[in-house]
Amino acid sequence: MLDIDIEYKKGVLFVRLSGQLSRNTYRSFEINIIPLVIYQGISKIVINLDEINYIDEKGISSLKKLSKVINSEITLCTVKREIKDYISNYFKAIITSNELKALRVNKV
Repeated sequence: MLDIDIEYKKGVLFVRLSGQLSRNTYRSFEINIIPLVIYQGISKIVINLDEINYIDEKGISSLKKLSKVINSEITLCTVKREIKDYISNYFKAIITSNELKALRVNKV
């Protein structure tokens, strides 16, 4: 199961995920986030992974796809160590410890 909370503030789309971002849930992520980003022309995104307890290659592929859509790196924050290590093997992203630091990275 994947829960998605979306908030747009200060020119940044915050996406807070909880549960699993995996082969069983990645479509929900893509269906809810990618059209929104395209339609609204959003170019700054922070993905909060604090409540993600599992991610696999399909989940990482979805993050990569989102990065390609905005033609920039996305910012990940509050990523658990084991997930951070896994993601780092497959995907280049800006990783911060919390959303406030993510705002600073996005120069807001």
